[in-house]
Amino acid sequence: MKNMNDYLLEPIGWVRSELKKTKDAPRFYTEGAPNARLELDARLWDAMEGIEVGDEIVVITWLHLANRETLKVHPRGDLTRPKRGVFSTRSPHRPNPLGLHRAKVLAIDQNVVSIGPIEAIDGPVTQRTVIDAIEARYPMLAGTIRDHVTQKRRPFLRFYACGEDLSHESPDTPLPDPVVKGAEPYLIIGAIAGG
Repeated sequence: MKNMNDYLLEPIGWVRSELKKTKDAPRFYTEGAPNARLELDARLWDAMEGIEVGDEIVVITWLHLANRETLKVHPRGDLTRPKRGVFSTRSPHRPNPLGLHRAKVLAIDQNVVSIGPIEAIDGPVTQRTVIDAIEARYPMLAGTIRDHVTQKRRPFLRFYACGEDLSHESPDTPLPDPVVKGAEPYLIIGAIAGG
């Protein structure tokens, strides 16, 4: 931590859900959200002692696809309603992209907790999710890293992580843990020229 104004968040688990894209997620868990699994870091399993099947829990998620520049939205995306500050809404787009999700514990097996319903999106960090987040935060880059239509990465760009060239890996392959945890950078290198 650099100073008292900087905070470090470390993931302790990952949401595994049939929801893969924000457009497919309901706005609230009572509006048709599916059940999901929490895969917790096995080193922290003792912290789960006392939580039982049937308990209601609050799951805090990192909204990795959030646009952190958004300050006002139309509540529930309804353009007929006046814009409000994001802190007074459930919008995932906010400067502090933390999600709070109420869920019921359905089953516990080793370090996997089945919960539901929950409107959180599946959580592996892949090249695709990183590029999705970059384009959400910096819309002016949309189309420069990958094609608008095919979503294929541009051939003049190279993608590196942990000293390895990932340019020919599937964009859905999970990134190495040091990148996910912020210990190593994910690098996009190339020559992009305007014209």
